[in-house]
Amino acid sequence: MEPKYKVLVIEDSPIQLDWAKKELSAMPVQVVFASSFSEARDKFKNQDFILTDLELPNHKGEQPSWENGLRLFLASLNRFGQKKELKGLALVSNLNLHGETISHEDRYEISNRLTHIDWVCHKPYENFEIRCGRVNIFLLLDLARREYPNHYHKRLGAITRSQWEGLNEDEKENCTPLKPWATILRTLIEGSKTVL
Repeated sequence: MEPKYKVLVIEDSPIQLDWAKKELSAMPVQVVFASSFSEARDKFKNQDFILTDLELPNHKGEQPSWENGLRLFLASLNRFGQKKELKGLALVSNLNLHGETISHEDRYEISNRLTHIDWVCHKPYENFEIRCGRVNIFLLLDLARREYPNHYHKRLGAITRSQWEGLNEDEKENCTPLKPWATILRTLIEGSKTVL
């Protein structure tokens, strides 16, 4: 199958990266991956779609921070000097799961930075699609655990939501919700087709 689009996925979690590779392998896209802000900068050019995590290290192996992910998201709109116009951009995270590293003050700052951009609606913790010029934008920042279609269990590997619901409460808490990469990319692709 000939790839129709070029996609950059930026994610520092090996579990989420493996899941992204599995989910996106069946789609007609050419995907490149980056696990830090600096690595992403080197791969930005000529991408049709960019999907990025919020908490990212500046360089591989460093401590991730939401400032890097947000900086990368906002810089994506300027496309780091890309010649090709970006069709879609997604910021994908779950602030609920980062309670120890993203404080209420951090949440306010994230919200403040996003809502001061005139194209972002005033509820950045909801899932929604918006457009900035010809760029379709998708934010997924605060999805509840029970709303994820798939989870990662250390013993079982990737499991579905119904399998997750059958676990006891301790096991549920120890699962990692897997980001719905394919659904988000499909949403961006469909949205980009309707942009005039």
